[in-house]
Amino acid sequence: MTAEEFASAGGALKRARLKKGESLEEAGRLTRIPKKFLAALEDGRLDDFPAPVYAEGFLNIYSEHLGVSRAPAEAENAAGPEPKKPAPPETRAAHAHAENHAAAREPDNYRLLMIASIAVLAVFAICLWHASSSVWIPNRPAEPVPAAAAAPQAAAFPAKVDLTIIFHHEVWLRVLVDGKPVFAGRVPKGRMREWKARKNVVLETGDPRAFDLMLNGAPYSIIPNMSERYLIRAR
Repeated sequence: MTAEEFASAGGALKRARLKKGESLEEAGRLTRIPKKFLAALEDGRLDDFPAPVYAEGFLNIYSEHLGVSRAPAEAENAAGPEPKKPAPPETRAAHAHAENHAAAREPDNYRLLMIASIAVLAVFAICLWHASSSVWIPNRPAEPVPAAAAAPQAAAFPAKVDLTIIFHHEVWLRVLVDGKPVFAGRVPKGRMREWKARKNVVLETGDPRAFDLMLNGAPYSIIPNMSERYLIRAR
């Protein structure tokens, strides 16, 4: 098909579509041919197609949809004594490719919709899990407590430092017994804790006025300082 014949066929297709009252979008949905190729067919832009066989295949589908006969082709067939030949393999292949391409668009769109829905559900599930598992975090990170200190038992040695702390207000506290960390975290109001050591107990806190101390059964006072670190030894 020459460019002139292609342009003539395109004009006939456009007139038929307008007479039918159908938009390019609707025609593309019904024929499953991309809108840009329908516009190229109607405007006679043969160069917009990857190869002439694609234009021929789409032209056949669009003509059948609009009920437009291929007048130039019929005239060509009537003029010659040769019997009508089947369409070339390239044309049949293009026609089949066009139909397959159009048929594949709808499943692709469905798959994209399904993927988007799954992604939205996944994000919602993650947000829901995060909201349900959120917990209050202390101002300072708690340090791991050695397994030996998790369940204090009676000391196997005579304790020289027996420290009891009574908490009047909630406060963050870190405790080292003989140089080893045994506790770190916030202690609520009204609690009482006890630690025993051979040599000393070190307390780290920003508010030493939040609790009272008893050292070996007697009241013990500490003076607040800038280092927020307090060394307690036996008297």
